[in-house]
Amino acid sequence: MSANFEFLPVSILKAAFLALSVLITSVSVTGIAQADPITIFTTELDGHHQPDARGRYDQIVLSAARQQNLQVDFRFMPPARAILQFSKCEDCCVSPCNQDPEISHCPGATLSDVWDKVELHAFSLRPDAPDLAIANLKTLDVGAIQGMPLGTRVETNLTDIRRVDTPRAAVNMLTLGRLDVFLGWIPETLVYFRVNDIPVPNYDAKNPLKSVPIGIACKGSQSLRLIDAVNSYLRQAPQTSGTEPISSSDPDG
Repeated sequence: MSANFEFLPVSILKAAFLALSVLITSVSVTGIAQADPITIFTTELDGHHQPDARGRYDQIVLSAARQQNLQVDFRFMPPARAILQFSKCEDCCVSPCNQDPEISHCPGATLSDVWDKVELHAFSLRPDAPDLAIANLKTLDVGAIQGMPLGTRVETNLTDIRRVDTPRAAVNMLTLGRLDVFLGWIPETLVYFRVNDIPVPNYDAKNPLKSVPIGIACKGSQSLRLIDAVNSYLRQAPQTSGTEPISSSDPDG
């Protein structure tokens, strides 16, 4: 068998090696193309996470991924479902997230460098509403979005929080006097009010109930590559809550 191979014409040998090289290259490229993108569970938030990928957080992730030749797949869903899906996966990400011990919904994950912050505020329509500090909310009817974590300190002090589906439902209940106060995170709540043309209830912008730094959180060997990419990108060109959003809109927060 080897003797016959040695006497093959050079042109045939070259063609065989060329074909083999093409096959190897094809398999290599195909393997890269078929690699699964990194799944990111998130919630639509105009100006920050958007289906058109033009939100501020989208652009941080996409720019970082592009630098490291990574593919990502944003999957938009309500906050509680995004948290649930992340808790069930073995190799994926959730955005945004934090590792505040009071409210973290990404245990066991690695959090990226901080790229923004969110604040929990108390909204009210009552002209006679007292100072909306936690200690003064105990005698009031308080509402919050279903599935949205508020933090151990808030939930321990306010044991009878009424959960509603949307900020619109909360404002309707405020208007009807069925709620005295609605707790919501900024910028998400302000964005919702603006997008849905809802007048913003009263709140103390300078005194949040809680302020939490956020980034993207991942777990699993493939997804953790995105954390490294995001950190590298942020350290080159830091993004903060004071930066202009890449979206054409001008979101609050």
